[in-house]
Amino acid sequence: MPKHKTAAKATIAAARAKIGKRAAAGSPTAAEAPPVPKAHAPVPTKRAQESKRGGSKIDTLISLMKTKSGATIDQLMRATGWQPHSVRGAISGTVKKKLGLRAQSARVDGVRVYRIGK
Repeated sequence: MPKHKTAAKATIAAARAKIGKRAAAGSPTAAEAPPVPKAHAPVPTKRAQESKRGGSKIDTLISLMKTKSGATIDQLMRATGWQPHSVRGAISGTVKKKLGLRAQSARVDGVRVYRIGK
């Protein structure tokens, strides 16, 4: 057998023996080690939260819905690039539930118009 292969085998055997001694001495293995607690993410300030929203698609929806005439689903779709079910979901979930705004819809001349009430 070439010299480099025997040297490599000897190194591997020495490493295995060393690992075996550590395991026998009672050091925890990776499977037995206690879980490391995750660091908590910092809570952003109100100012930071407001700055993140600037120019978002939700802001676009809200500004269109706050106009005096309101906005149709087609106008909201064009402004955001979303499909109709996504626009309705954003109005229901984010605008109404998360932000707590009073979103209203009504039929005007056969077309559904969405507004944010006062």
